[in-house]
Amino acid sequence: ARLGQRDLGVRLHASSLLACRNAGAAAVLGELGACRVVLPRDVTLDEIAAIAAARPELEFEAFVLNDGCVFEEGNCHTIHLPGRLGGPICLDRYAVDYRRVDGRRLSDAEAEALAANDARHDEWLWYRFGCGFSVTANGLPFGPCGLCAVSALAGAGLAAVKIAGREGPLDRKLKSVEMVRATLDRLDRGEDGAQVAAFAQGLRARQDLCATGYMCYYREVIECYRPDAPLAQAG
Repeated sequence: ARLGQRDLGVRLHASSLLACRNAGAAAVLGELGACRVVLPRDVTLDEIAAIAAARPELEFEAFVLNDGCVFEEGNCHTIHLPGRLGGPICLDRYAVDYRRVDGRRLSDAEAEALAANDARHDEWLWYRFGCGFSVTANGLPFGPCGLCAVSALAGAGLAAVKIAGREGPLDRKLKSVEMVRATLDRLDRGEDGAQVAAFAQGLRARQDLCATGYMCYYREVIECYRPDAPLAQAG
């Protein structure tokens, strides 16, 4: 608010940490002096379009690649421990034990169901944290991605896309920019949503990972432009 009241000659951007999730919140940020609002992770395409349409005086930016926080970072009050102490709490690197509140022993079926749930949760965490922070043979990063949604994002009135990962090594940053630039070039050449999505899903040559939906910032797009079925089954 204080920065917005001063004539600094610079543009003020409201961070995703402010967790703007509706047009009313965007209006408040605009009144405080923001000219661009970076929307939080996991907003839907419909929500982006509605917010942008309601506040045409503002620019909006949304995530398109890397760093899939499992909590809403704008409302996260947890701690980020060093690796030797288990790392951030969101990585869930701690031991758990299940007990029934009535004191009875867990049945085999209950224990199996809980173990299966934990396994699925671990799988989801693996995808959200960059597929184990892995890359392709030529250095393209795996992990949270919205590249196949750039046509829809442009149609929603988005001004810019955000590549996360400031903590990553330089080569990862460069490869991330290359991926986004190559996808946007397809959009600039007039390719339709299906063509852009097919290109984006083929960049890493692991459409099976895309098909899970676990890497998607905008999972509704994968329902419209699904990867090839044989590749999807490989996962």
